Amino acid sequence: MKNIDYDRLTPMMKQYVDLKRENSDSILMFRMGDFYEMFLEDAVIASKELDIVLTSREAGLDNKVPMCGVPHHAVDNYINRLINKGYKVAMCDQLEDPKLAKGLVKRGVTRIITPGTNLDYHDYDGSNYLGSIYTGINSMALSYVDFSTGDLYITYSEGNYNDSNSILRNQISILEIKELVISSEINLKDIAENKNILVNNVKKQTELNEDFLKFYQNLELDNDVKFLIEKNDIMIFSLAQLHLYLKQTQFDFVNHIRKLEFIDLDKYMVLDNHTLYSLDIFSETDKKLEGTLLHLLDKTKTSMGYRKLRYFLEHPLKDKNQIILRHNIVDSLVNNLIVLDSIRKYLNDIYDIERILVKVSGQSNSPKDLIQLKKSFDSLPKLKDLIETLEYQNLNLLKFDPLDELHQLLDGSLIEDAPFSPKEGSVIKDGFSAELDELKSNTINSKTWILDYENELKKETGISKLRIKYNKILGFFIEVTKSHTDKIPEYFIRKQTLVNSERYFTEKLKSTEMTILNSKDKIDSLEYDIYEEIRNNVLNNYDKILKVADVIANIDVFSNFAYIAKKNSYTKPHLSNSGYLDIKNGRHPIVEKNVDIFIDNDTYIDIKNNFILLTGPNMAGKSTYMRQIALISIMMQIGSFVPCESAILPVFDRIFTRIGAHDNLYMGESTFMVEMKEMADIIENATENSLIILDEVGRGTSTYDGLSLAKSLIEYIVENINAKTIFATHFHELTDLQYKYSNIKNQTMQVREKDGDIQFLRKVIDGTSDKSYGIHVATLAGIKESIIRKAKMYLADYESKASSMKQLEFISEENLDVEVVVDTKYDSIIDTILDLDINNMSPIESLIKIQEIKEMIKKIDEN
Repeated sequence: MKNIDYDRLTPMMKQYVDLKRENSDSILMFRMGDFYEMFLEDAVIASKELDIVLTSREAGLDNKVPMCGVPHHAVDNYINRLINKGYKVAMCDQLEDPKLAKGLVKRGVTRIITPGTNLDYHDYDGSNYLGSIYTGINSMALSYVDFSTGDLYITYSEGNYNDSNSILRNQISILEIKELVISSEINLKDIAENKNILVNNVKKQTELNEDFLKFYQNLELDNDVKFLIEKNDIMIFSLAQLHLYLKQTQFDFVNHIRKLEFIDLDKYMVLDNHTLYSLDIFSETDKKLEGTLLHLLDKTKTSMGYRKLRYFLEHPLKDKNQIILRHNIVDSLVNNLIVLDSIRKYLNDIYDIERILVKVSGQSNSPKDLIQLKKSFDSLPKLKDLIETLEYQNLNLLKFDPLDELHQLLDGSLIEDAPFSPKEGSVIKDGFSAELDELKSNTINSKTWILDYENELKKETGISKLRIKYNKILGFFIEVTKSHTDKIPEYFIRKQTLVNSERYFTEKLKSTEMTILNSKDKIDSLEYDIYEEIRNNVLNNYDKILKVADVIANIDVFSNFAYIAKKNSYTKPHLSNSGYLDIKNGRHPIVEKNVDIFIDNDTYIDIKNNFILLTGPNMAGKSTYMRQIALISIMMQIGSFVPCESAILPVFDRIFTRIGAHDNLYMGESTFMVEMKEMADIIENATENSLIILDEVGRGTSTYDGLSLAKSLIEYIVENINAKTIFATHFHELTDLQYKYSNIKNQTMQVREKDGDIQFLRKVIDGTSDKSYGIHVATLAGIKESIIRKAKMYLADYESKASSMKQLEFISEENLDVEVVVDTKYDSIIDTILDLDINNMSPIESLIKIQEIKEMIKKIDEN
């Protein structure tokens, strides 16, 4: 478009080019009649991405310009396809009625649709966040909004740059963020690519404009939160940056964002990105939910309930009173199954009230939206009565105003099968407006006149097939087949000639047409005015309706928890006041759904025995066992019942997992490097109130390196963190640590051996295992018999040699008594070692220092 000869363009193409230059980062959809057209480069891109025909159009140049288009009534589908491929779409609409336009129709961009501001979701119930990150010297703030519901949140982190960056990156990974606005050099490339997030880099704001201050002052927020935000420039500017981007893309359509919630991360259990996905709480891609805890727990009936459920999983509670409150609400529903079934039945008829409200408040509102709101309101009185029958008294989370007056207004005014547009008429019921009824009555009389006049003309001309018809171009006309044109009276005036017929009008028909059309215009105009009054009445109750929607979401989630509890035989958990964990016959909630028989297990961890060292062969069930403990704890802290016979659980501030390897190979990081970074994060952030789940730490390096590192990590956790920990390992030498630390308890996966046959019982018992049964696992996996036989032969040989040698004692700090003879050339190495402050080094730092020393020795030997 840079090389285009602007002066030679037609007026319409100049209009297009001007608007395109103002929106160069978006595909411009240009409204022309019943189509949205795209030209030049946009046409080429859209034709390819949308698989539509590329044509061309005269533009005043020597050659035609590329063009493609889509029908206006189907444009949302095409917009979504472009948005999902990472494009922005600028919607250019006609700003005046083409019939009334003098010359070129006025057009302008009315909104810019981006991944984070899309309002058309079809069957997608989840959130769709637009985020804004603003950074200070040692702090960062993240504000984010679901533009489709108006839900606005902000969170904040301070400390050193790495800590703040880690916390906010974690939030971005967890939340359903589709687009980010950032004003600093934060490296989010890995997250953006993995989560398909569009990142917009903008100029950093240093001043607050009046538009934002007005927007902020109108937000509903608690006074203590308001005080916290207003004394923190980082949070204020994060919000201002978000607001500015919304104004630039949505213009004035931001007034539905009315409430701000501060997410205090200290009030919730922290689940980092790795933990969420290693425990299969969410899907890493959000495209395949099956096999996740979210999918398992989601039997919600409404879109609002689904979003609330996901919010609960993103933010497990730490407040004991709030956790108990949720459990008691679920318990009251579990104990009244008739009420529970009825509640879920009525929830089934409730639409997505939050998103309907946003549509009603915008330019694209339709009578269909208000009809869905009315149908949702139909269920409210019955739901209110059902909630009041529950025995549990503290049900404030489930109480709401059914909005009877507004319900009656919608029910008495709107026709259920109203057209899509409120300007097309047939929206308001008969009997609602006396003035409208009178106009409609006159129109009915006019239609009767048309029929009477048609019969009169048939008798006068003798043409039985004469018809009076109507279309938008010709208006009313008389149609006669050509075989009867010889019978046409002189006062018939020809209007149009077709292949098989002629069309006429009369002065009498023309004058009556004006009366009829004027009457229809008046009806449509009055219906639209009445519709707007009803819509404004809904908007005046916006906040009340939002509160109802939030309570409906609560009812949906808690009734969902109760339904899941009964269906899956979950039990009500209890909170431990002394910090111990006691699970009887615990089950993995996801795995048990995919096997015929699931072997349950007990778990007991207290202050005296808070470190379980778990041994046992692969495929014996170690990972499943460890994961189920973490999942049961998370389910308890979101308010759900749990899969076991009984559970007494502490409140964890954080759950850490090191299970499996989610290698960052695209960042050049090996499995071992990923493992070490995750361990460094655990060591840095775990507390005595955390739960740590570790599986096979140290396996990514040599045996002795891995063994030494694993032992050092265990000792550091036991001596310095004292968190409840389950550590699965194949390093059987580590089991001797129970003699050094009284709080370490050895457990193993039970195996039955009989007549050469090995059976994994998947039961956790006290004790240790000194076998890995790797060859048996290889047999189960289908490795060729010839390979298995040879492996058994090698194993027997190795075991024979090992038994003839003196067993090497595992080195520990107590029995370290080795005389070391060194050459003087290593004096500098010795000095380096002696200077090390071992007591203040973490295991990771120790490993790094050992590597540096090895490099120093290598250089000395080479010289």
